[in-house]
Amino acid sequence: MLPLKLIHKSHPNATYATQDNKRIRDIVIADKNDTDEFWFDYNKKDEFHLEFIPRNLVAEINELAKPSITDKRPQVYLDNIARSKVIPTLIESVIESMPTPHETDESKIEFIDYLVLVPLNQVYSELKIYVPSNKAGMTRLPRTNVRDMVGRYVSCKIVNLKRCILPHSYDTKTIWNNYYAEGSIERAEQLACADIKSTIAEVQRGEVKNSVVLNQRVVERLKEERASLLSSIFNGVIAQTSNRGIYVICTEKDYHYFTVYIPRGRISYLYESIVPSSTSKFKVGEQIRFKLVEEQTYLEGKGLENQILADSKCLETPPREQILKLIDENKLVGSTHKAYVVAYDITRGHRIELEDIPGAIVKLNSDARITPDFVLKRTPIFVKVDRARRFPGPEDDQRYTVYCSYISDASSKEKAVSAFEF
Repeated sequence: MLPLKLIHKSHPNATYATQDNKRIRDIVIADKNDTDEFWFDYNKKDEFHLEFIPRNLVAEINELAKPSITDKRPQVYLDNIARSKVIPTLIESVIESMPTPHETDESKIEFIDYLVLVPLNQVYSELKIYVPSNKAGMTRLPRTNVRDMVGRYVSCKIVNLKRCILPHSYDTKTIWNNYYAEGSIERAEQLACADIKSTIAEVQRGEVKNSVVLNQRVVERLKEERASLLSSIFNGVIAQTSNRGIYVICTEKDYHYFTVYIPRGRISYLYESIVPSSTSKFKVGEQIRFKLVEEQTYLEGKGLENQILADSKCLETPPREQILKLIDENKLVGSTHKAYVVAYDITRGHRIELEDIPGAIVKLNSDARITPDFVLKRTPIFVKVDRARRFPGPEDDQRYTVYCSYISDASSKEKAVSAFEF
């Protein structure tokens, strides 16, 4: 959003919109001037670098925009049509302070930040979809700055074909395709997520659904659908990352590109790893597999009521089990590994993470020739496993001790290579 001082130059009484007594800093409301023009006026096209629906895609985009807002058929039927029109997109940029009509007061004007989306399907690659910030959906974090959403992957539903107001009626002879594609991430999430969440959950927002008496055949079908969803493994792409978890968009068309949230503790055994090859697996755009969890939560408002919880860690073999298997097979002692120092401790021994078994923490002898900088700079080292044993006890006891000795600093390879002529 442009600074409020700049908007005050043309609209002195402009103020931020509020919700629940909190300012929404990407929506500004002001009294409408007689000379004001909205973003879909032709004179604004070049100012905001807007693009009409490409001429060669008119028929396809008309199909994606269905159902029409004038369609009077039952809402359930219309939702089924709309659900099949959800598409995966990339947020390309943000257009700040687009002037739009106020929803209820014709004497007011709103300035709203718009997201510019491009479809991932190459068939629609020339299309630009414009989404207002108040329709940015549940993946908008932090919620005060839409610019942080650029580069993320989201599902989108084209909800309106906005007609550009041309200066003269005869301009339609030369500009016949004067429409913009207006979309909603929020609507796509409602369509794709709500149906799945209601199917896998036995309760809705904490209350058992006793209001409708279903016949036995319907109940059995719902149970089968639920069991199928909970047992399926889905493919997805990481859409957004944060300190609390990640959002993933399902890449499967049959499931309408629904979005899931994977909490930090359910992402991966490697998520906390310091091994570079592991950390790179959890960046936006990387592929990931996941399963839906049976225990869903229900959060009111801001689109979070459609948030689906998922788990990807359950599809991995725990690093601890990999270590124990190598110990049981007598394959660990004597082996050499590339490793990274997790904690520097000359008293009790340093802690390291093996590159080929990321997520598994073992001990390094305290007299190893390393410094605290090895932790800060993540300097790789070579180590040899001297001792390894599992604790005596029940078969399910997964405690073990592994001690390694220092061989050399792995970064010395780069220094040596730079000295040679090739």
